[in-house]
Amino acid sequence: MLAVDGDVVVGGAGAVLLDWGPTRANPGGQMARVVNVFTLENWRRRGIARALLQEVLRRCEDLGVCELNLGATEAGRELYRSLGFNEYPAEMRRRVSPPVPPRS
Repeated sequence: MLAVDGDVVVGGAGAVLLDWGPTRANPGGQMARVVNVFTLENWRRRGIARALLQEVLRRCEDLGVCELNLGATEAGRELYRSLGFNEYPAEMRRRVSPPVPPRS
C-alpha cells in the first residue's frame, strides 16, 4: 500500500504472506509479516501510517490470516500497540552468510 502526493510516495506499508503450517494457536497455518512501514518525516503524525496499516490488516484478515508479526522501531511501537500488536520477546534469529561462489 502506498500514500502518494502528486508523484511523491510519502508513506507505505505491506505484508508478506507466509505458509507457516498449522499450529494449535493458528490452525489455518498462514501468517503475515508486516513490512516496509514508513512515512516521510514531513508527513508524520497525520495518520498516514495508521491508515495504510489498517488497510493491510483488513486485507490480511479478509484472506483468513489471523496471525501477524513485525519488527518495530521504538518510534513505531505506540502505533503498533494501538492496532493490537503485543510485544513478543520469545523470538530468536540466526543469520548465515551466503556461500561465496567458486572462482572460475
